[in-house]
Amino acid sequence: MSTEQYSGYFRCGGCGRFVGNEAMQKHYETNHKEGIAVESPPAPATVANPAVPPMLGGHALPPTRQEPDQPFRVNIKLMYRNFPVAFMWWTIIVFVAASLLISTLYNLVLVFHI
Repeated sequence: MSTEQYSGYFRCGGCGRFVGNEAMQKHYETNHKEGIAVESPPAPATVANPAVPPMLGGHALPPTRQEPDQPFRVNIKLMYRNFPVAFMWWTIIVFVAASLLISTLYNLVLVFHI
């Protein structure tokens, strides 16, 4: 079997399954449920395409970026770009903890004159 016989397949970036080129549009319109190749192509197609991405809850996880050797403020901006929801929650937790600490110190020092 030659590579030309199996060049009509590609690995879908959304679900990680092999899909025939002629079924690509149908695959995307049905939310990655139809158009999946019945038999997987041989090694040349798997080598030419990336490995199956890690899955969580039926969805492919995006690849992680390596942390660059940059100053701290640049790493904070990159963390926001890579993980916006986690960055938001972490910021809220730090804000609440700092507010509680400041209010406790305010009560101890100014109100109770300790």
